[in-house]
Amino acid sequence: MAKNFCIYNNELTKIETLNKAPIFVVNECEKEDIRLYNTRPFCLSAHVENICKRLKKRNVEISNAITTQNIDHQIHRLLNVNKVYKGGFCQLLVFWQIYPEKSSVNYCLFVSPLDEEKYFFNREGLVIQIDTTAKTIQTTDRISSFTLPEEKNFSCYCDKTDRLSDIEGADILFLQNDTIFVTDNTLPFTKLYVSFLERNSWNVSRKEFLTKNDLLQCNDIVLCSSFIGLQWVSKVLYCENSTIATSYHSYDYARTLHAEMQKFITEL
Repeated sequence: MAKNFCIYNNELTKIETLNKAPIFVVNECEKEDIRLYNTRPFCLSAHVENICKRLKKRNVEISNAITTQNIDHQIHRLLNVNKVYKGGFCQLLVFWQIYPEKSSVNYCLFVSPLDEEKYFFNREGLVIQIDTTAKTIQTTDRISSFTLPEEKNFSCYCDKTDRLSDIEGADILFLQNDTIFVTDNTLPFTKLYVSFLERNSWNVSRKEFLTKNDLLQCNDIVLCSSFIGLQWVSKVLYCENSTIATSYHSYDYARTLHAEMQKFITEL
């Protein structure tokens, strides 16, 4: 839950005051969720770049306040006033009025604490459920979002060509014959982590997209994001001949990759 204060256009503002103002009415917006680790915003420049890229696509004028340097400064102001000293996440929200006429661009920052600052390896394993009802899946801009399922079941879609959609809030990495496979369209945290693995002699292969057979035939599967770290996927559920089938996966490499992530965190 967000704490008492937020940043509204570079000004510290009580959230209860903001909630009473009609600033979010008839507005369009873009948002980006940013992981805070030991009070540091992970991959901040990449997050700011992502949201600015989406704003440009929508022909929205980018405020001079939406810079890595300023957002970093404002986040630390919020952390201090809200007394968030360990793990947390920040939401960057950029919005503008579209009715009755287009207005100037505004932004807000909110910070919320997390129960656990550090990343832990999950021995129980996550579940990916593949929904095969999608007609066509296309590559879209990734949005860093702290929307993780409570039951540890993640969903993705598969179309008739066997192509898989992205998972909201996380990236799929799978291992086959000592090689890590990942798509080109990853979230900022995953992109940096995979580059770290390459620098440390891991074999990495990038694909335009993943397929259902990729997940069913591989050795290990992990999900990666700045919010969950690296989590092992133990089962993949999918529909075959009108019945639910299950593909089971080990964590032989997943534990090693988790250990590598701890080294990566110290380097960030």
